[in-house]
Parts: sequence; C-alpha cells; structure tokens
Amino acid sequence: MNVIDIPGLPSAQKQGLLPSEPVQPRPTAMITTLVPGRWLNVAPHSCHTPISGESPLIAVTAGDQRQGTPEPKDTWPGIERTGEFVVNVTTAETTEHIEAVARGLPARPAAPSL
Repeated sequence: MNVIDIPGLPSAQKQGLLPSEPVQPRPTAMITTLVPGRWLNVAPHSCHTPISGESPLIAVTAGDQRQGTPEPKDTWPGIERTGEFVVNVTTAETTEHIEAVARGLPARPAAPSL
C-alpha cells in the first residue's frame, strides 16, 4: 500500500494529488460513518471534487433517501449525528470490494454493533 505524506508536501503537489478534471467513469470514494449505537456504514460515492490544495479538501454529496423508497440513506444521518466521516480513496485493486459494498443492502447492524 502506498502512503503519501500530505503534511510534508508543498501546496502545489498537494493540489496535484486531487483529481481536477471530469473523469468518466468517475473514481469512487468509499465514505465511512458511524451510526451511533447501531453500526458502521460504508457507502460508495462517485460525486466528489477537489476544492482546495492547502489544506487538501474535497467536497462530497450525500443523498438523504434510498432510490425508489421512502427509507433514509445511512451516510448523511451518520454525519449529522456525529459530525464525522472518512473519505477512503479507492484503487483498481479494491474494485471487487467496491462493487460488493455498492449493492443495495437493507440497513442492519454489522457484528458487533457500535
């Protein structure tokens, strides 16, 4: 696994690490959130964009309702409850895992509950 020492890079190099041109298909980021007292949520998000190189910041979108149902999605409620989330950048090596997580699954706690 490659690790990038972001704090040790000059601003121009930090900005260069973030994709800035429209890419199709878009790279997928996995956003993880904790749903307090319930579970860890992992969800693929392809709608994200760089907004700053110093400090490296990206903007992401999170829907509030599962497509075709009245059920809420889990990512945004988790962010609202805790104020925290992690954006995990994916690679070609993680494609199978991304596809597995992208499948619509009913909300349920993973073992053990958090």
